[in-house]
Amino acid sequence: MAYIFSENDSKKIRKRIKSIQNQIGLTNDEMGKLFCISKTQYQKIISGNAILGEDKLIVFSRAFNVSLDYILLGYSVSGMFLDKIQDVDEETKFQQIIIYLSVFLESLPHEEKLKKLAYLFEVLSRVLK
Repeated sequence: MAYIFSENDSKKIRKRIKSIQNQIGLTNDEMGKLFCISKTQYQKIISGNAILGEDKLIVFSRAFNVSLDYILLGYSVSGMFLDKIQDVDEETKFQQIIIYLSVFLESLPHEEKLKKLAYLFEVLSRVLK
């Protein structure tokens, strides 16, 4: 049985994809290349005038180590890729951790985000001493 996403679901999916894109710092042209589509087609997808197929969602998920649960449903999966980053260079590892942290924080209510960020700054200030 196939699940049919509502317009609101699709909007949330597009928002999550765009948020991850912005966190990573890729242009629409770079995203199009990732999906093997044109920049214009990618812009149509993000604006809601075209659909991103399952195959492209899988590519996105694998490229950025973001779970399909998060992309499609907004579920944040604890440790979703921390176990997969051991065999990459330090810069890639750092970027993946930042993406994971951003995705995790995005899933929290505002007050909880503030608490988590305060704790993060506390930990970082100890590391920098």
